[in-house]
Amino acid sequence: PFHALQANTLQVREGRIASPRGEGPELSIAEFMAAIGRDQIEAKADTLPASTTAEERYKNYTTIAMSIPHT
Repeated sequence: PFHALQANTLQVREGRIASPRGEGPELSIAEFMAAIGRDQIEAKADTLPASTTAEERYKNYTTIAMSIPHT
């Protein structure tokens, strides 16, 4: 349902996925999963170090404070 949009332009909030600019549909996560034929979400990789705390993970996903500069 979001093929025309870039992943980084989508917003996930309160169990719903939508484009904050109103450029596409707004679906619950369950509706989205059904639309793509999946019944579970699986994380295949973690880009954070294994020692990362829950607080650091939250900070990483809500700010750019933990971004590691490219080399």
